[in-house]
Parts: sequence; C-alpha cells; structure tokens
Amino acid sequence: MNIIAVTKIKLTDLHHTLALNDQILQLLNYWFCLIIFFGHKNILKMPIICIGPVCVPITAILPILLLVLRPIYDRLPKTWQDTIDHNVKSAQKGLNHLIRKFGFGNKQSKPNEATQETSKPTTIDNGSGTETQNKKEPEASGNEPRDVITELSSEKEWAETLADKLANDNKDKARVKKIDIGKFDDLAVELGVSALPTYHLYKQGKLIKSISGADSDLVQFFQEL
Repeated sequence: MNIIAVTKIKLTDLHHTLALNDQILQLLNYWFCLIIFFGHKNILKMPIICIGPVCVPITAILPILLLVLRPIYDRLPKTWQDTIDHNVKSAQKGLNHLIRKFGFGNKQSKPNEATQETSKPTTIDNGSGTETQNKKEPEASGNEPRDVITELSSEKEWAETLADKLANDNKDKARVKKIDIGKFDDLAVELGVSALPTYHLYKQGKLIKSISGADSDLVQFFQEL
C-alpha cells in the first residue's frame, strides 16, 4: 500500500478567506485578459445585457456572478466550500499553465547553483526503505513496508512539522517522502493538489483516500495505516 501526501502548515479561517478572494481576483483578471485578447476587434459589436440603468457585455456575466454569489458561498457548509475551493484552484492552475504555453507570464530563468537545489523536486526519507527521487507514483515491493507516505510541500523546514514526528513514530510500517512542488504547477494539477496540507493514500498505484486540512486529520490518517 502506498501513500502520497501533500502538506503545509494549516491555514486559519482568515487566511482561507483571503486566499479565496485572491483566487477570485486572479480568475477575474484572466477572464478580462482573454476578452481583450480574443475579442478586441469585435468589442464594440459584443452583445450587452442591461438591468435597469446598468449595461454590461455578455462576457462579463461570469465575473459579476462570482462577486454576487460570494455571500452565498460564505454560508455554505464547510464540505461544499472545500469542493468549490478545489475547483477554483484547479481552474486557476489550468489557466496558469495555458497562459505560459502561449508565452505569457514570467519567464523562468535558468537556475544557478544557489537555487538549483530548491527548484527541483526533493525527497526526504524517514529511514524505513529506499528512496526513489522524482517518481510520480511509489511502487510497492515485498522488501519495503506496506505503506509509503509522500509529502509534497512548499515548506522548507519539513522536520519541524507534525508529519515528521508521525513519520518517525510509524517508520516500522511507513516510508515517508517529501517533494517540493512550490514551483511545479503542472505536477500539482496532475496529482490533483489544490490545497495544502493534502495527503493521498495509494494502493498499487491507485488512489484510495485523500485528506486535506487540520493536524487532527493527519493524526487519524497515520493511525489508520
């Protein structure tokens, strides 16, 4: 059985709200950029919708709906909010990837010796098994513990997290890895990582369970190994 984990320090409710606001603003920016880029020649011919004295282009309906529906979002159950957050962040990462394909956004400079180490996926072992670096999915082996925990995180000091203590406490039955995905949006999209901390449990390459959020969930996650 394999476990892939994606972790980061727990966000407070305030940070959660600010992060979602920032994601909505970024989506609005992308939306208006696409309107200008693809529709600048026909902007004057674009259909409009008028509600009373206010008239807006039809392509502006989605951003306006996002802003109008925000109060409703705040009153939704936590599980519904998490689902919406996941979809918004996935869309944001997909747009980032699409924009970079067209040559927009910041160009990534060639890493030098000082930054090359932190700009690549890294793995950290808790001492129970052989590490394999840059693997997308751990493989089960008869000579290895039945569980593998891989931690994907943008945090630099993984040893200070709760996951480190839990990994040491469970090293007889779990092998723990850490991969830094702070600069790898494509990898995050491929693994379905939309929020940190997140842990994925794999068995023979298939996703069995996924958790994201509080440390109490992480403790229970390790207890079920």
